[in-house]
Amino acid sequence: MLFVEGDAGIGKTSLVSKIAHHYEHPNEESELGNDFFTGTRLICVQLGDMLETSQTLNIEHPWEDIFQYLNIAKGDRKEESKRRYVLILDGFDKLCMVESIQEDNKVQYFKNLSRELNVGWICWKVIVTSRPNYIN
Repeated sequence: MLFVEGDAGIGKTSLVSKIAHHYEHPNEESELGNDFFTGTRLICVQLGDMLETSQTLNIEHPWEDIFQYLNIAKGDRKEESKRRYVLILDGFDKLCMVESIQEDNKVQYFKNLSRELNVGWICWKVIVTSRPNYIN
């Protein structure tokens, strides 16, 4: 899991947009190289949008919210979790502001998100963007 942290307006979402643009236009010249995303699917999630869908954040099982937001049916989740994805979760700070996530829950959210990555149940690469002081 990669965390990109920076003040408002520093370019976190612009970085995400640049990565998405390169994914959509792989033949354009880029610092990433033309084969950076070969065999990989890129998914960008604006976390504020995800919350509007579920209305409450599942701290204990964050992947449930992600799969639900992406409309991945429960029966397909095991297969999808083994595919090569890069998942960008943009705006963790916005999610915290809307959901009023307290410090302990922020830490627990990422522990639970990481748990399934670390044991290999989910093979996705994850990038999270946030303003300072929302990720410790």
